[in-house]
Amino acid sequence: MFNFETIIPTIFTTSCCLQTCSQVQKNNDDPLTRKNGSLFLTKNQKSMKPLIPDINGTTVVLRNLPQHTNKPGCPIIGYKVRVKQEGAKKPQVREVSGVRNTITLQYMLPNATYHIRLISVQCDGKVKTSKRLTVTIPDPHLSDIGKPAIVNFKGNADSIYLAWEPPNSSIAIRGYIVGYGEGVPDVNWQYLDVTQRNITIRNLKKNTQYLITLRAFHNDNVRGPPAMELINTVKEKGLLPHFSTSS
Repeated sequence: MFNFETIIPTIFTTSCCLQTCSQVQKNNDDPLTRKNGSLFLTKNQKSMKPLIPDINGTTVVLRNLPQHTNKPGCPIIGYKVRVKQEGAKKPQVREVSGVRNTITLQYMLPNATYHIRLISVQCDGKVKTSKRLTVTIPDPHLSDIGKPAIVNFKGNADSIYLAWEPPNSSIAIRGYIVGYGEGVPDVNWQYLDVTQRNITIRNLKKNTQYLITLRAFHNDNVRGPPAMELINTVKEKGLLPHFSTSS
């Protein structure tokens, strides 16, 4: 059994669409229907962009959640999360109210495989669903990977240079993942070869602060904690870039 960190076990409510939501529930026009514990999606279903899982021990953080709809005046009012452990007869379905950047699933079982779908619910009852995401929770004894040591970084007008040393690890490191975003982590990310020790991130905005993350990984399900740096790009080319070292 696992726990949803952000679960609210009641129907979604928002002040902007209480009447519409109440009418949807009154007419039993729930876009999600159940039969023998299974979840079915209606013809209103539309696909959404892929979920991004961040696995840390027995916790899975779902990122890349949809934040808005294409219909003015009818926002997303919440999500439904369907989690089915491989081999289990029935999935668990929970409701999460409001618009969120992440949803956290806690206390997953080590060495267990889970199939996850996220359904976003609009004020008019229409839904969008993600493709099925499959994650395997690693054995905690195999996930002892430290943080890479960022030794140099500098911001130019439209790029950021980053250099690092590999972390201490009790298991083989297969590569690195570098992520960045404007003041927030991991909006964009890239997998790097295990032999790589530096990268230049290009096509950035001038005079903007970026949060850079760098983590080592053994495989898709076993990743180390991220090293982080806040780095500013400069206004114009030719100016002295921001430069620092850390151990």
